[in-house]
Amino acid sequence: RRSSDLDAWIAMVLGFILGSIITYFINKYIYVKKENYDKNKLNIISIIFYLCIFLINIIILRVFTTSFYLTKTPGLFITIPFVFLVIYNIKKGLNVISREAEILLPISFIVILFNLVAICKNGSISNFIPIYTTSFSKLLLSTFYYAIFTITPQLLLYNLNIDMKTHLKGFFFINMVIIFI
Repeated sequence: RRSSDLDAWIAMVLGFILGSIITYFINKYIYVKKENYDKNKLNIISIIFYLCIFLINIIILRVFTTSFYLTKTPGLFITIPFVFLVIYNIKKGLNVISREAEILLPISFIVILFNLVAICKNGSISNFIPIYTTSFSKLLLSTFYYAIFTITPQLLLYNLNIDMKTHLKGFFFINMVIIFI
């Protein structure tokens, strides 16, 4: 294993702390004053942001699926149903998306639990030690990457009325699951 792999959990914990601080300030100072924003500029930025996330997800889905599972299947056959699913969700709105998430959350936890049980015999503490074998600059860069990637979805919640404590609890829960995995 590379030494940078050993310290990934440190970067995740530090990124979580940095992301929590930034999420707190976003909730405290930006979401409160959202009526001062120019709605047109904010909508254009949101659309560009959503399109970037959509394209990144399509690329990840296509590469992952054609590389590991459906190696002989053309990528277009994998991408088209995903695009239709996104269009369907856009038309149905946030309530359908939240119901889908509520249905898929327990299923994903069951899959994670089965995976943990299955690989438990291969686990060892040697995967976490020695600690701090990565240079400080690489650890700091990994921390910023993790913080940015976990904060980015939080920025899309600007138009929802979410209590700051609820928002921070959700951010904490999501990060604990990611770090645990």
